[in-house]
Amino acid sequence: MPSDKSALSTALSYAYLPDFAEYLRSQKLREYVETQLTIARELDIPLLKKFLHLSEEELIDYSMKVSYEFISFLAANDSATFLQNSLLDWKRNQIEFVEQSDIGLNDIFLISRMRKKTFLQFIKDYTDDISLVYSILEEMDDFFYTFDQEATKTYIELIQEKVLEDKYFRDKLVETSPGFYYLFDTVNDRQIHTTDKLFRYLGYPESEFNGNDRFFKTLIHPDDIQYADEYVNTFKMMEDSDVHFFEYRIRAFDGSYRWMRNYESAFKRNDDHLVSEIIGVAFDITKERQITDKLLRHEEELLDAQEIAKMGSFTWDLITDQSTRTKQTESILELNENEKFETFMHRIHPLDKEYVSNAIKKAMTGDGRFDCEYRYVVGGHEKIILGKGIVKFENGMAVQMKGTVMDVTDKYMLINKLRNSEELYKQAQALNKIGNWSWNMEDSRFDYSDELIRIFCLENIREHILYDHYMERIHPDDKTSLLQLLRSHFQDKNLKDYYFRIQTTEGVEKIIYGQSQPVLNEDSRTYRIIGTCQDVTEQKMLEKSLFNKTIQLERSNESLQQFAYISSHDLKEPLRKIAVFSDKLMSLFDTGVNVQAKETLQRIIQSTTRMQRIIDEILSLSKITGENIFTKLNPGILFREIVEAIKTDHPDIKIQVSRCPELWGNETQFRQLFINLLSNSIKFRKKDVVPFIRFSCSVPAAEELQKLKLNPENKHICISYSDNGIGFGIESEQKIFTIFHRLHSRDKYEGTGIGLAICKKIVEHHHGDISAQGI
Repeated sequence: MPSDKSALSTALSYAYLPDFAEYLRSQKLREYVETQLTIARELDIPLLKKFLHLSEEELIDYSMKVSYEFISFLAANDSATFLQNSLLDWKRNQIEFVEQSDIGLNDIFLISRMRKKTFLQFIKDYTDDISLVYSILEEMDDFFYTFDQEATKTYIELIQEKVLEDKYFRDKLVETSPGFYYLFDTVNDRQIHTTDKLFRYLGYPESEFNGNDRFFKTLIHPDDIQYADEYVNTFKMMEDSDVHFFEYRIRAFDGSYRWMRNYESAFKRNDDHLVSEIIGVAFDITKERQITDKLLRHEEELLDAQEIAKMGSFTWDLITDQSTRTKQTESILELNENEKFETFMHRIHPLDKEYVSNAIKKAMTGDGRFDCEYRYVVGGHEKIILGKGIVKFENGMAVQMKGTVMDVTDKYMLINKLRNSEELYKQAQALNKIGNWSWNMEDSRFDYSDELIRIFCLENIREHILYDHYMERIHPDDKTSLLQLLRSHFQDKNLKDYYFRIQTTEGVEKIIYGQSQPVLNEDSRTYRIIGTCQDVTEQKMLEKSLFNKTIQLERSNESLQQFAYISSHDLKEPLRKIAVFSDKLMSLFDTGVNVQAKETLQRIIQSTTRMQRIIDEILSLSKITGENIFTKLNPGILFREIVEAIKTDHPDIKIQVSRCPELWGNETQFRQLFINLLSNSIKFRKKDVVPFIRFSCSVPAAEELQKLKLNPENKHICISYSDNGIGFGIESEQKIFTIFHRLHSRDKYEGTGIGLAICKKIVEHHHGDISAQGI
């Protein structure tokens, strides 16, 4: 039926329905609306849920308005206008209380049915003329049929517009997204679709992919291929809600490798409900990896520096009262990982709590700087803590504090003892190269200790030293900042520490660690400043020397690894030639050749093969310490995966694996560790006995960590591995991990004698210890 207005007007012109509609409008409108609402609830029209916020009277008022408009158009025999206006309001999303997408086909048909049933309720009151009733019913059927047809047509048009809009959105999303979308066939292990962007990104022409559905797999870094294959195997059992991801390197057209991270989820399933296709998106994370690696190195350097300086850092969220801190902070304050700010405040010495609280409040309401020295009591002993911090403000509100804590107990106790004994004071100053001074602001008197004179090399004017003599020794580049710091004591009453340089008359430069504290009079004004100066030149030179040696050691380790790689490469070349020429020589011998000569050649070939294996394993051994990419892994799950792979060649092997917690480690190295152990168990199995292997994990006790000389502050996991093989003597417990050490002759058991040495190196690289028990 045509839906233009002229055609609809002709089609929807009725002889009997308008008078019936006029009867409803003029005499039965409210009764009509109430009946219609009752029928709507009986039919449970979904659209009714959009009006639940209205009261019954509000709903009737709203329905009266809508029904009046509908019946008026019918009474005026202009139902075509009503139909077109209604559909136009729907398209323009102008229906009150209802969104365009809220209306479904079920609503369309149920609303027509509701109106029709309502009309039927009132026909018997309108007339008892059967022929008139049939005529009205016939026109009603025609009207509601046309209404349903036009509404359905509009519904389909809106769906089509939505589909086109969604397609346009998806196309734009694919084009503008930083990711590369693709489909992957898990059954046939092949790429079946990818975006053009990926080719442009990697620099390859798209023609290289056509007809080569394994093209991208050939670009994966060799070290990542095994991991990628294992990862693909997890797709078959993927749940619909699962999103898997993995990271790998892929080779661009220019030969460089880019780091990628893929996110994938199930797209299609086969008849067995196994995933047959996955949809994924890949992102370039090269810069992210570079930044992450750099941040990790910086974090390690910072933690090492904090440990050396006996200083810890923290970040305290003042809104949520949550804090993060370094291990050194937890060590200094003796806090557990989950203990909060209340525990810290509880341990502050009772006489210092108010002082610390006021200092925190001042920082949060003042200039944002926290600088406070206080006593801290934990475990029955007292510490002196120097805390410093800076508060961050947002919209005038303190939201965060970042700061440091330093255990200055030793320095504090030293100064305290010096005050109690003048002789001990001088001895301690001399031993620690610490001198003290006092500057009286009122009469400019400058007092000093003997050690300060020696530090500043002022012995020749011992009796006439003034403040100016002291300041003359300050390095010109440090003098201004030092003066500003000393003057700040007029406002800041806290202890300050700092470093500066001095120059003697002989041109010798020294590095000084200084501390100063203002002394207040009865009016709480600074009238004197006291302080100490410590010659830390040797210490700083030692730190610099240690730093340089660390750099040299890192370069040396890198050079050794390069040497091992180059040496192994250079050694392999002549071995390959020996093997090749031996094979050629063997092929030249006819059947009548001397048997002993052939056996000799065979031994040469076997020896070169064994030498190549030794070189490969030495190279693996040298690479272990260079692999520092650690991730979370479960050793029990990893061990089971390796056993399942080995069972292909050794189906009779039996294992018992307990549940294991996750740990941080290099998965490739742990995989090599377990493979080496399993290979030994299979190689040294008892004849005619099924190999049985037990694998378990536990948390070691503190005394065990102490015995193994492992840091008890770190979390450790004890992995136990045992088999029912031929075993070894107690005297060989420590020898078996020595490189090239063999307990049996090569004729009886083949091997290089390096496998267990690699195991030891891997465990030590993870800051652990490995041992064996003989029988």
